[in-house]
Amino acid sequence: QQRKAALDKVQIEYNEQKETADLELRKTRRQMEIASNRLKTTDIALKRAEDLYRIKHDRFGEGMEKVEDLLNAESVLFSKRIERLQAMYQYQISVYTLEFLLEQNING
Repeated sequence: QQRKAALDKVQIEYNEQKETADLELRKTRRQMEIASNRLKTTDIALKRAEDLYRIKHDRFGEGMEKVEDLLNAESVLFSKRIERLQAMYQYQISVYTLEFLLEQNING
């Protein structure tokens, strides 16, 4: 009787831990997907900011833009670079967390 109760208790604890681990794995996979999408979005935004800065810089060189406009474009460019670095960081954290949970290397 005691053995049966002990076995049942161990089985319940095992199932609870398995559910917790499965939930954590799903959560981490979702975070990785979100981070991947954010990285793609920031790549596009960075490209646009680079293009805008290049245009403003060229126009400024020709006397067609004000210093203020060039500085604003440069500020936006730096901001987008920082956003991309943050997105890369979040993506890498999610990859490392997933690797830890799966106990295997998933990043090649």
